[in-house]
Amino acid sequence: MAGKKRVRVAVIGLGMGRSHLEVLSRNLHAEITVLCDLKRDLARSLADQYKVPGVCADYRDLLRDPGVEAAIVALPVFLHAPVSLDLLKAGKHVLVEKPMAATSRQAEAMLAAARRKKVVLTINHNQRFDPATVFLKQYIAEGNLGAIHFARCVWSRPYGSLPGTDRNWFNEKDKGGGVLFDLGTHLLDKVMSLLGFPEPVQFAASSFTVLGKDQERQTGARFDADDLTVGMIQFANGLTLQLETGFASHIERDTFYFELYGSKGGASSSQGGLKLFTAVQGRPFVAMPTQGLPAPAVPSGIDDFVDAIRLRRKPVITPESGIQVMRVLEGLREAAANGWGRPRSSKRGARA
Repeated sequence: MAGKKRVRVAVIGLGMGRSHLEVLSRNLHAEITVLCDLKRDLARSLADQYKVPGVCADYRDLLRDPGVEAAIVALPVFLHAPVSLDLLKAGKHVLVEKPMAATSRQAEAMLAAARRKKVVLTINHNQRFDPATVFLKQYIAEGNLGAIHFARCVWSRPYGSLPGTDRNWFNEKDKGGGVLFDLGTHLLDKVMSLLGFPEPVQFAASSFTVLGKDQERQTGARFDADDLTVGMIQFANGLTLQLETGFASHIERDTFYFELYGSKGGASSSQGGLKLFTAVQGRPFVAMPTQGLPAPAVPSGIDDFVDAIRLRRKPVITPESGIQVMRVLEGLREAAANGWGRPRSSKRGARA
């Protein structure tokens, strides 16, 4: 690395930010210059561990710091937009945790700020870098599934898996908590990326807070966000997506998969791994990889963030795609609150 400039990155929020810190520490093109957390002792301890020169307790200290050109915002959802906007307006590149913001309007403001300052803005939709997802995206692009008309995605966890009270914002609705905005965000980004981010037009959903209320009664810590959400999204091209996502339910095991139904074939990421379905000589045919799929060219969203800054290119996870995910999250939330099958009252035109 002698003589090569590295991207100077700060990490804000050292709860979720610890995993980002570990990835950054292995990236030869990144230099971690500051760790920021309200718990200054935690920041100092991790800074000593990772040999990071600077620590602070207030992210605003980074806005005029010439030693910081990029930042990872690993904070609760309700802080994503205000903190990211301050950084973007200060000319800093930003990777923000998922979901992109608390609302699509906030996400659009973030995109506008990034465009004005000509800086990189991306979201940690890390499942887009899974080898099966990367492979399947190319497989679909080659026309192997034909026209996809239906998709299903599920991520539901068994009893005992509720988020704890140590980071209780996961369980508080007004802080952006709840399973739809947490696990559901991953599902929606991954599957919608495979579908080409079609325009959503109609939603139906039900949200529940059941086992979360048991935890609230036992601990006294507020739990008013959804712990289970099921929904349907209809897109302008006629495609329908079914979603189920749960923090904890009385089920056998963690259930995590998606299925795609196409005119020429189908695909499933079931517990047994990626499976591809088609018909051969009029008979159903199932195929599975006989060895591991190749790793993607860029292994993670954090590595892609660093490369996008260095190479002055768009990130894999664009803010436009993040806005599309936000619109679906909002549509499902509104449908759950207001009744089944009601179309969105407004649509705005950013494209992924």
